[in-house]
Amino acid sequence: MQRLRQVSGEHWQEDRDAIVDFASRHSLEISYGGRNPAYERLLREEHLAQAAATYCRHNANPRVLLNLFDLVAPTDPERWKDRVRTMLLQPDSEFYRVNDDASVRYVVAWVSRIETVFGEEMAHELATQIVCMFPQREWLHTRLLPYCGITESRQEPETTVEDADDADGENEESNEQE
Repeated sequence: MQRLRQVSGEHWQEDRDAIVDFASRHSLEISYGGRNPAYERLLREEHLAQAAATYCRHNANPRVLLNLFDLVAPTDPERWKDRVRTMLLQPDSEFYRVNDDASVRYVVAWVSRIETVFGEEMAHELATQIVCMFPQREWLHTRLLPYCGITESRQEPETTVEDADDADGENEESNEQE
């Protein structure tokens, strides 16, 4: 980004706006393949909440929304709360297809991000509902317990959003399938 700003010089504002305009008109091209890390970085560094919201609405990759959630949520809190509830409370969603460590860390990263953005109450509500959806997934329960208001001596440390980056399949550990 710094190099782009330097090349653009005094025209940075105009060039940035042209990039955002192109991205909003050509949402498929800007996110071909699911993500555009360079554009996401531009949105974050320039604090372009409305443009980020548009990008997230047109991009079906939940990792995009996870990455930009704190930026987009204030643009329309109820809409984003509904979208997150819909994503996380669908038992047949991609979040829960595989019962492994990576999946659990990804769900916990979402709940953690929700807690950061919308507070403990919503995180508690979602974590409790997720635990109830999957009564046989002990590892998921263990990792969500801190958000459910339940403590156990055997509970694992909380998952951070950084842990979700590791959930991209790099971790080979997995729990048994349901």
